[in-house]
Amino acid sequence: MMEKLFKLYGVLVTKWRRDHVYRTRFKLTIIYTGLTLLLLSVFSFVLYFLLLDDFTATIATQVSNYSLQQQFIARASEILLRKIFFVDLIAACLVLILGYWLTVVTLRPLKDSQYRERRFVADAAHDIRTPLTVMKTEIEVFTRSHKDIPKEINELLKSTIEEIDGLTTLANNLLFLSAERKRVDEPQKNFLINQLLDDVSETLMLLAEKKGLQYIRRSTLKNGVWILGDLSEIERMITNIVQNAITYTDKGGSIFIDERTTKQYLYITIRDTGIGISPDDLPQVTKPFFRADIARSAEEGSGLGLAIAEEVALGHGGSLDIVSQLGWGTTITIILPLP
Repeated sequence: MMEKLFKLYGVLVTKWRRDHVYRTRFKLTIIYTGLTLLLLSVFSFVLYFLLLDDFTATIATQVSNYSLQQQFIARASEILLRKIFFVDLIAACLVLILGYWLTVVTLRPLKDSQYRERRFVADAAHDIRTPLTVMKTEIEVFTRSHKDIPKEINELLKSTIEEIDGLTTLANNLLFLSAERKRVDEPQKNFLINQLLDDVSETLMLLAEKKGLQYIRRSTLKNGVWILGDLSEIERMITNIVQNAITYTDKGGSIFIDERTTKQYLYITIRDTGIGISPDDLPQVTKPFFRADIARSAEEGSGLGLAIAEEVALGHGGSLDIVSQLGWGTTITIILPLP
C-alpha cells in the first residue's frame, strides 16, 4: 500500500514539475477558492454578529431573568456558529469543485494549443529527417564514386555533411522533446549505472582532452548500483550536460565529475570552470532554445541540451539542481531515485 502511494506521489510530483497547464490549473483553483473563502468568511462573520444582536435583543424583551438570558444567548450563539460553519463548509466544497471545473474549461484551449504545437514540431522534425538522410547519403555516394574531386569541393562536401548531421541531431532532439514522455510508474528496466558512467566518461574524456581541458572524475559508487529507467535516455542526459560543460569552458579549464549515492538517491555532479550563467538567465536555461547572449557568442548550439536533460531527469522521478556564477563556472547535479 505504501509503495503504491509513493509511486502515485512520484507521478503527481513529476506531472506538477513538467506540465505547466496542470500546475496553472491548481494554482488558479487555489486562488479562486482562497478569494471566495475570504469573502465568505467576512460575510459569515458579519451575518453571525447581526443575527446574534437581533436574537439578543429579542431575548432581552421576552425573558426578564438575566441568568436565563445569558443561557439562551450562549445556546443560540453555539447553534448559530455550528449552522454557519456547516453552510460554509458545503459552500467551500462547492467552490473548490466548481473552481477546478472552471479552470479546466478556461485552460482547455491552451492545452489544445500546446498539444497542436507539440504535434506540429514532431511532424516537422520527422519530415525534415528524411530529406536530410537522402542528402547525406547522396553526397557520401558521390564522394566515394568520384576519387578525382578537387580538394576545395571535397572540403565543401565534408562541411555540408557536418551541417546535415547537425540538422539531423536538431530534428532528433525536437522529436524527443515533443514526444509524450513515459510516466515514472510505467514498466522500465533495471540496469547498472556504473558501466554506463564508465563508457560515457571514456568518450567525453577524449573530447575534453582534445579541447585542452582537464577531465577529473571522482566516484564513490560501489559495484552494482542499479537504476530503474531508460538507459539510452539517461546516457543522453549525462552526455548533454558534460558536453555543455566542455563547450563553454575555455582551453586550460577543468571538468569535474563526482558520483555518490545515499540510501534513496544517486547524485551525479558535473562542475566546470567555464563562462558560467548570469542570475537573470539561470531560471531560463532549461527552456528549449534558450541561449544566453554570452553563450551565443562563445559557440554554436541549439539550446536544447539542458531542456532534454531536465526532461529525462523529471521523466525518471528525479531532478536537476543548477548552480552557477558568471565567470566562475557552473555546477549541475543530477538526482535520480534508486529502486
